[in-house]
Amino acid sequence: MAASISSAGGIGGGGLYIPILTVVVGFDLKTVSSSSVFMVTGGTIANVMRNLCTRSDKFGGKILVDYDISLQSEPCVLLGVSVGVILESEEVKRNGCGNLENGLVKMRLALKEVERWRVSNNLFWV
Repeated sequence: MAASISSAGGIGGGGLYIPILTVVVGFDLKTVSSSSVFMVTGGTIANVMRNLCTRSDKFGGKILVDYDISLQSEPCVLLGVSVGVILESEEVKRNGCGNLENGLVKMRLALKEVERWRVSNNLFWV
């Protein structure tokens, strides 16, 4: 029941699985966290497989996955992951902002390279 609710809402289910496994089943937190990740991963794989095979009658039989939106959002996801890794690194916490600035300069150079690649391959995103 929790898996279907969290899957329909798009939240993955970790926020539901952890309290249920801790309180109802009585697992310790280490076991619960690894089990929760496994359950969320399984649910995600099942949903992706279902959505790749489901076709929409409303849109002329197209599949539900819109690859154009996926391609447009991926650079933002990668940027967010890179910023998060830089901000949470131990060196930034230990040494202050010097390494943070160095990481941001590297990220800016990487973004310029992505932009150059995008233009050279005629990929025009909004």
